[in-house]
Amino acid sequence: MKKIFLITISAIIFFGNLFILQTRRLEAMTISPPVLEIDAKRGDIVKEVIKAHNDSSETKLYYLSKGDFKAKGEEGQAEFIDNKNETAGDYSLSAWISLAESQIVLEAGERLTLPFIINVPVTAEPGGHYGVVFFSDAPPEFNDSGLSGVSIGSKMGVLILVKIEGDAEEGGYIEEYTTVNNRKFFSNLPVNYIVRFKNTGKVHLKPRGEIVIKNVFGKQVKGVTFVETFDENGIPIDSKKLDILPINYFNGNILPQSVRRFNAGWFKSAGENSGGFLSGLQDEWHNFAFGRFSSELTMVYGGKNQILTATGPIVYVFPWRITITCLAGLAFLFYALRFIIRRYNQWILARAGKNKIIK
Repeated sequence: MKKIFLITISAIIFFGNLFILQTRRLEAMTISPPVLEIDAKRGDIVKEVIKAHNDSSETKLYYLSKGDFKAKGEEGQAEFIDNKNETAGDYSLSAWISLAESQIVLEAGERLTLPFIINVPVTAEPGGHYGVVFFSDAPPEFNDSGLSGVSIGSKMGVLILVKIEGDAEEGGYIEEYTTVNNRKFFSNLPVNYIVRFKNTGKVHLKPRGEIVIKNVFGKQVKGVTFVETFDENGIPIDSKKLDILPINYFNGNILPQSVRRFNAGWFKSAGENSGGFLSGLQDEWHNFAFGRFSSELTMVYGGKNQILTATGPIVYVFPWRITITCLAGLAFLFYALRFIIRRYNQWILARAGKNKIIK
C-alpha cells in the first residue's frame, strides 16, 4: 500500500518546491512536473519535456506560451510578469526557451509529452533565471495588454528555475524570528513561531532549519510536534513525535532579493477552541504546558551549507483554567472534609453524652 507522509504543523503553509501561480486554473487538464529545477552552464543546450493530460471527456485545444515570473508576497507565491513596462531583468529566462509547438490538440483522456529547449547564451549571467511555460484555452493574440505569449483565458504553467554555474553570490539572513503577533503569554499550546528568511543573493535558495524548545532549566522539551502517516485514501495509519520544529520541511525555494515566511507550531494535540471556559479547559488539558520556555533556531542554506542561528522570544505558558479548577477542587475538598470531620465530632460528642446519661 502506498504511503504518503505529511508533517502536521500548526498554521503552516508548506508548498515544497511549488509556488502558487497567480492565474486562473485551466480545468480538466494536468501538467507535470509543476516545477523544473535545472543546473546549467553558459552555452548549454538543455532539452526538457513537459507531460500533459486531458482529464476531460472532450477533445481540447490548448495554446502554449512562455514568460517570466517573480516572487510575490512571502508565502511562496509566484507572479507572472505580464506588464510590457516590467521585465525580470537579469533573472529573465523566457528569451532562452524554444517551444516545439505553439498549440496542441488532445483527445479525451489523451496524454502527450512535449519537448522544449533552453538555449543558454555564452554570456549568460551566473545565478538564477526564472521562466514559465503556459498552457491556455485562449490564443495569445487575444490578450488585452497586447503582449505576445499571454492569453486572457484560463491557464496553467510549469515554473522553470535555472541555475547558471559561475561566481553567483549566495547570501541570506534571518530577518525575523518571533511568535505570531509577538505573543509571549499563553494559557496552553500551541505556540506558533514565525521565521522570515531574506535571500540577498542572485540565486534561489532552499534553506532548512529547526527550532529547539527549552524549559526554564535549559533542558530540551521533547515531543513538540508530530508526523502523521496516511494511506493512499487519506486515512491516518501512524504518527511519530518530533523533538524539534522543522523549518521549510518541504524544501521551498526563495527567489533572489525576496523574503519567505515559514510557520511552525509547538503543540501536542490538533484542534480548535470553540470558545467558552469548558472548551478552553479541554484545550489546556490536551495541550498542557507550564512555565517559562526559550527557543533556538538553526538554519542551513546555500551550496556551502552556511549556518545561521538565532534566539527566539521567551514565552510563558500558564494554564489558568486548570489552575482555577484545581484550586476550586481543593477548596471543595477542604470544606467537605471539614464538614465531615465537624459532623463526626458532633456525632461522637452526642453519643458520649447519651452514654453518660444512661449510666
